[in-house]
Amino acid sequence: MIANKTAIGVGAVWLALGAGIYFMSGCALDDLVQVSVPKGVQTATQTASTIKLSDAEYTWTEWQNFVDVNTAKFQESIDDANKVWGVASSVVNIGADSAAGPLSQLPGGAALVSGLSLATGLFLRRPGDAKREAKEKERSFNAGLAQAKALVETAPKS
Repeated sequence: MIANKTAIGVGAVWLALGAGIYFMSGCALDDLVQVSVPKGVQTATQTASTIKLSDAEYTWTEWQNFVDVNTAKFQESIDDANKVWGVASSVVNIGADSAAGPLSQLPGGAALVSGLSLATGLFLRRPGDAKREAKEKERSFNAGLAQAKALVETAPKS
């Protein structure tokens, strides 16, 4: 009798396990698992604070697109500002050079030329400015990348 009870118990466990696996095979488990979305990603991708794991791949792609597009826009803005600065610097240099001849003939003109030269020097690029600017851009990019990684890491993993 004991052997029959054990066999029946083992059979019941196997039957219950089989039924459970059968019913679970119809479920999409990635719809049951929730992913917490960090605030910055929520704002950028316009998603809820928690999403299904099945939607996480799409949200991740949207986040990457957001970062790529805005990085390109920001770089374009910086480049445009550098162009404006270059034009302004050229105009100041041309003005100072053309004023240097006639102004040096006037009484006190030498002081005025010196003052204009000093003002022009404020707009000139110093040696190493390009390297400093490139390093600053790289630091900014790396900081943005680190912040994106931190946002991803703060999301609970399942």
